[in-house]
Amino acid sequence: MMRILHFSDLHIGVENYGRIDPEPGLSTRLGDFLDSLDQVVEFALNESVDLVLLAGDAYKGRDPTQTHQREFAKRLNRLSQAGIPTFLLVGNHDLPAASSRATAVDIFPTLEVANVYVGNNLQTYQVSTPSGPLQILAVPWPRRSAILSREDSRGMSIEQVRETLEQRLTDGIEHEANALDPDVTAILTGHVTVNGATVGTERPRSSTSHWATSTSTRSCAPTRPWSSTPAVCKGWTSAKKGMKRGSAWWTWTRRRPRASA
Repeated sequence: MMRILHFSDLHIGVENYGRIDPEPGLSTRLGDFLDSLDQVVEFALNESVDLVLLAGDAYKGRDPTQTHQREFAKRLNRLSQAGIPTFLLVGNHDLPAASSRATAVDIFPTLEVANVYVGNNLQTYQVSTPSGPLQILAVPWPRRSAILSREDSRGMSIEQVRETLEQRLTDGIEHEANALDPDVTAILTGHVTVNGATVGTERPRSSTSHWATSTSTRSCAPTRPWSSTPAVCKGWTSAKKGMKRGSAWWTWTRRRPRASA
């Protein structure tokens, strides 16, 4: 069985309600966030997980300081040295103001850091883990400019632009899902907004709800991934985590077919 450690919204750089610790000269809140990340890393090492998945928003903002980058990289290096791959999905806090600029986590593939993968495009990534190969269908925070050109949206209302974006994102997910190797374990992870989400017994959740992981299986393709009930393809299990301020983060795992008797 493949063991995946999943978390999101690390937000290194949040320093509200903190003070400067005179010894290191850094905010005590930064220490709090790094202590939490240290617990994640220690758990991953002690439990020998196969993958650590950060589903978006490593930093508070798109321009992390050198200190924030150094401290984050220190923790990733521990996992890398232990042979545990880390997958960093790009979230809205990681995106630059201009599409031509790098994201906050692009430095890792640029330096070709071992065992660190960055999901900055809607595509399937092939990851080698201690338990074998893994397919990760990544759905990063959508960039409007990357999906629609100015010509595409010329004359459209805001609602029409939104619906077109949703449809093209849905089509992209379906295309990638259909191309997956059915003999290799696959997961889908996304950092997207979900409005009017329902769980379990179809109870509605408001955009400011916080809720724990739950699972459900649907027999249809994803529709309107960030604005309606998150339906998934037959044979997929959806795990939901941490809706906050209108955003939710999802990881789907594709069930491998059972061998016939």
